Amino acid sequence: MKVNTQVDAIVEHVINLIDQSIIGDIAAVILVGGFSNCPLLQQAMRTKFDKHTNIVPNDPELAVLKGALIFRHKPELISHKYTYGTNKSAHFIEHVHRESYKVKYENGDAYCEQLFDKHITAWQCLNVGEAQSEQGYTPFKSSLIAIQGSGLARFVRVRMIYGGTEIEVEATEVATGKVHRLRIDFLR
Repeated sequence: MKVNTQVDAIVEHVINLIDQSIIGDIAAVILVGGFSNCPLLQQAMRTKFDKHTNIVPNDPELAVLKGALIFRHKPELISHKYTYGTNKSAHFIEHVHRESYKVKYENGDAYCEQLFDKHITAWQCLNVGEAQSEQGYTPFKSSLIAIQGSGLARFVRVRMIYGGTEIEVEATEVATGKVHRLRIDFLR
């Protein structure tokens, strides 16, 4: 296979990745791996992605290895590029919340249903294996989730625990101490 054909295939692959991205605008393209030293590839990437910052680190053939070693020996240096949280409801505030999000619950109060309760902020430095935050939630509907008790007087504490390539969500029923866990693995 010719070098130009390989270069074209890589450029086309990166175009497809950017087109299919669900994370929003991508500001930079970072070339890593042994072939990143190829001047033809670097020029093709700069030409095709001229609106992006093109980065070729020193020793790009070692960049992936160095990152893996840092993660293995100093996982606390890793930050995550996304913001994580939960959907929540709160008392509706006129002229602050959108009227279309206003809902009346069974207790008669008006609530805004489309709020985001942040637990982990993008690029926040995380302590791997430790809860980054803990938030408390009370249901606004008696049939909201299957937790002990009945009615609206139930309380759950939710924590997100960052584990490198995964996040564990831990919800504790305050009344019983029962813990529910969900593990989200980002390598699958």
